Amino acid sequence: MEDKHQSDRTVSERTNEIYFAATEIEDVNERNAFIETSCADNNEIRREIERLFKLQDRATAIFDKHCLTQMPASEMPQGIPRLPEYFKLKNSLLSNDEGLGKQVGKYKLLKKIGEGGVSNVYLAEQIEPVRRQVALKIIKPGMDTRSIIARFEAERQALGMMEHPNVACVLDAGETETGRPFFVMELVHGERITTYCDTNRLSIPQRLKLFIQVCNAIQHAHQKGIIHRDIKPSNVLVTQHDGTPSPIVIDFGIAKATTPDLLTEKTINTSVGPIIGTPAYMSPEQTNLTQTNVDTRSDIYSLGTLLYELLIGKPPFDHEKLLKNDLGEMCRILREEDPPSLLTRFQEMSDEEQKEVTQNRNIEPRPFLTILRNDLSWILMKSMEKDREQRYESVSDMAVEIQRFLNHEPIIARPPSRMYRLQKLVRRNRATFAYLTAIGIALLAGLGTSTWLFFKERDARKSEMRLLVEADARAKIAQAALLLSRGAFAEADQMMKQVEIPVVEPSLEATSVFRALAQWNVTQGRWETAAECFLKLQQANQLDKSNTTTEITRDLLGAGPALIVAEKQNEYRVFVKETLGRFFGTSDPSAAEQVIKNSLILPTDKDTLQRLAPFVKIVQDAINADEPYAHVNSYLLGWRTLALALYEYRSDDFDRARYWAERSLKYADRDPPRVALSHLVLAMAQTKLGDREQARTTIVGGEKLIENKLPEGTEHIPGIGNANSEGWHDWVIAYLLLQEANRIVRAD
Repeated sequence: MEDKHQSDRTVSERTNEIYFAATEIEDVNERNAFIETSCADNNEIRREIERLFKLQDRATAIFDKHCLTQMPASEMPQGIPRLPEYFKLKNSLLSNDEGLGKQVGKYKLLKKIGEGGVSNVYLAEQIEPVRRQVALKIIKPGMDTRSIIARFEAERQALGMMEHPNVACVLDAGETETGRPFFVMELVHGERITTYCDTNRLSIPQRLKLFIQVCNAIQHAHQKGIIHRDIKPSNVLVTQHDGTPSPIVIDFGIAKATTPDLLTEKTINTSVGPIIGTPAYMSPEQTNLTQTNVDTRSDIYSLGTLLYELLIGKPPFDHEKLLKNDLGEMCRILREEDPPSLLTRFQEMSDEEQKEVTQNRNIEPRPFLTILRNDLSWILMKSMEKDREQRYESVSDMAVEIQRFLNHEPIIARPPSRMYRLQKLVRRNRATFAYLTAIGIALLAGLGTSTWLFFKERDARKSEMRLLVEADARAKIAQAALLLSRGAFAEADQMMKQVEIPVVEPSLEATSVFRALAQWNVTQGRWETAAECFLKLQQANQLDKSNTTTEITRDLLGAGPALIVAEKQNEYRVFVKETLGRFFGTSDPSAAEQVIKNSLILPTDKDTLQRLAPFVKIVQDAINADEPYAHVNSYLLGWRTLALALYEYRSDDFDRARYWAERSLKYADRDPPRVALSHLVLAMAQTKLGDREQARTTIVGGEKLIENKLPEGTEHIPGIGNANSEGWHDWVIAYLLLQEANRIVRAD
């Protein structure tokens, strides 16, 4: 009986949720399509919602004619009481803006800037500890059902886990006096990415560069275990920073965790639920009512549809036409029908539409048609494959592929032929090939000037040889990328051993290949080979010095430990100096923290410590700024205080080292490697301060965590040879510091 009561309550809550969301949609056709999609094949909920709308029409007529407080009970429509205080709720919804000027916590509501089916977004002013404008998102009155609160909490948790320049960050969270949850985000002044690109008439390369930044943001979310599930133009806003456009991904309201309970313990699992997402941009697997088989490749499909619209002005499937179909037909189209090619979609447009598209992209029709036929079409088709196994493995792979296109390099979206690679080589080196052609003509035309031509020919041969060597290296990298996409890591690794470091040119393709092989060799326990891959990765990584918060800093995390384990201490010290130069001038606290940590795995000299001082200042400022929001930023604060503890210990300031290590241990212990490292640094500092007995107790806390993670097993470091977790590098650093701590703390 209790189970049936719970089931009835769930159906009632779901009915209320869909009904109130539908009341926010003014267009009748869109509202009906929303109800059809949300109810799926649950006829009981659909019938109840249809009945409620009929009752609403009757009630609205009465409401307009009489005051609610004067309405006779006999005129009250039967069934309305089943919804909680319907008219009271209607009044509160109609007066959502009446709270403007009032204060929610330490935030004063100034203006409503956004509204969804279940929540409002306000422009608000933070009163303390600093005065600034923020965006405050709060659930509407009456919409606080279990499922909506769970979804709201999931969005808050998702945003709180991320720290990326292209993702709107969460600043605070709380509840109103009436118990409705809210969270506070940075205020993003921008317009949807498609509108921004068209208004500013951005060229195709400019649009692609913006899109790569969007990919970096989504990849960051995936690495945090979060799938967005609703990527579309309105959820990507473009802002201006010092005259440079920067896209910001917003609205993780229907995000899904790749790991159970990662987002919130309130997540509700149902066997049958609504289709989640926007039909024109959702992946085929999102049409599955249970949503159980949606993974990160679903976002790759949606990114493909976004890129499609950026290039051609329309999504692959027309949104209005999709909604005109019933649910079954709409799902069939998304699952079975291939999206039209860019060229086909463009040719279906009227002359006026075609003219508008080319003008907005600042390009003539003829070259635009050429672009629609080339590699971009292959990239889009691969990202929007119906079979997700045929899509790109990750969002970063898709971004690398687009960068290849911009660099006129071979793409892996189609099998590369020799002629195809040659065409790309010529396009990348037009001046050189024109020069070689001119030399050939001169040789045929003027044999009399043989001496002069001899030297020219020799120079040309040297240039040609250099080009051939570089072309061979690029070809091997492209082939290795193709092998990696098929999972042939051993074959790709063997091929890349033939590429020397001086030949490695900065490129996103080379970076992707060496990154994958470095990580793979770590999992195989082949540390020397992994170290070589990391060194080549450092060479290839010189392409983009601005992206210090994503891939490059993750490469930094792996390179230092791998070089030390491979017993390449000299190479490690060179790597540290290059890293300090590479990141000099950064303002990113996460990059600064990682530079400090990876530069101090081994004892160092005074020059390195002095060069680290600016990085220490950045981390200290970030700690001071984040401390008031420790409940949101505990993860970041834990790692940053650890970095300062290690720096002070290497600087022989053992009192400060003990202070920062103890602070690091105060934060939540959901980061075992950080907790282990904090114990080790604290134990060494206690020993240096003469408290050896306490130090021997402290070191056990770190030692047990490491022993549990790294059972005996491999040649250099127990257990790491079989590791495949993202945080393997932190465990390696912990193991290395444990050896040092044992020598210091347990010395006779």
